[in-house]
Amino acid sequence: MFAEQNSIDVTKLPENNFSRGFTLNVGFSGCLLNQETQVNRFRWRLATSGLATGLAMLIFVDVLAQTSLQSELWKNTPAAEHHNAIVKIIMPSGTGTGVVVFVDRDKPNQDGLLGYCLTAWHVVKESNDKSNVNVEYRNGRRGQGGKVVAFDETNDVALVWIWVPSSITPARIAASAVGMNSTLEFVGLGGGVEMECCLRHFSGHAAPTTNPNTIYSDVVLLPGDSGGGVFNQNGELVGIISGGWFWFQTDSEAELSQTATWPGRACNLVPISKLLPGELKLEFEKKSASQKLAVNPVAGKID
Repeated sequence: MFAEQNSIDVTKLPENNFSRGFTLNVGFSGCLLNQETQVNRFRWRLATSGLATGLAMLIFVDVLAQTSLQSELWKNTPAAEHHNAIVKIIMPSGTGTGVVVFVDRDKPNQDGLLGYCLTAWHVVKESNDKSNVNVEYRNGRRGQGGKVVAFDETNDVALVWIWVPSSITPARIAASAVGMNSTLEFVGLGGGVEMECCLRHFSGHAAPTTNPNTIYSDVVLLPGDSGGGVFNQNGELVGIISGGWFWFQTDSEAELSQTATWPGRACNLVPISKLLPGELKLEFEKKSASQKLAVNPVAGKID
C-alpha cells in the first residue's frame, strides 16, 4: 500500500442537458457510479402507471437535472469538519463513497498513517479479497492497495484497510443507533467524481420504518452516494448509505444510463459496530454503555 504524491487529474463532468421523464423500477438498487454514466444528455421515458407513477412524478421531476449544490431538490447542509473524513472509493467498475473512521497513530506510513474506512459492501465486493481498493481524499491525495478486511453482505457495509493522510481526522462514531424521526445528514459523491464539486451534504429524517439495522429516509440518492456517511446532529457517524427501493433508470442518446433511487436506505449503527477494529470497537462499547447509563442511571444497579 502506498500513497501517490500528487492529486489526480480527473475529467470534469460535462454540462447536463436533461429532458424530463424516467423509468420506474421496484426493488433494491445500490448507488455505485459507473464511469460510463457520466454523459451530457439524457432522453427519459416513463414506463409505469397508476399510483406509483403519480408518486414518482411528484418526487422525481428533474431529479437528475439538479445534482448541483444550487439544487432545490435537496436541503443542503453547511460545510463541516467531519466532511473531510469522506473519501472517494475507486474500483475497476466505478466509484463510490467511503468514510474514514480510524487511524493507527502507531503505524505511520510515508507521510500518512494506516487506518480504516467504512463503505457499502456492494461498492467493493468485486475486490475478491485482493488489495485493489483505491481511495482519494478531498485534499487530492490518493492511496492505493486498500483491502476489505470485514463485511456484512446482508446489511451492505464493509470495512476497508487503507492509507490515510496525516491531516485527515476520522469521523466520530455515535454511541447509539438512529431511531425514527431523527434528523440526519447524508454525505456522498452522488452524480460525479470530483471531490471539490460533487460532494453533496443534505438533510433528511429517519422514517418510521427505521430499525436498529437499517435507516430509511425520504431522500433521493444518486449513483456515487453508496458508501457515504449518515451523520446525526452532533456530526457523529450513525450510518453508511446503501441505496433505495424504487430506482429511476434513464436512457441516454449516448447509449448510457443513470439511476436515482428513493427512498434512501442506509446501514444503521448496530451492524457497523460489529465490524469495527479492536481499539475502535472497545471505545464504541464504552461510549455506548456510558450513554445508556446516563439515560437510565439504575441500569447498572445490582439489588
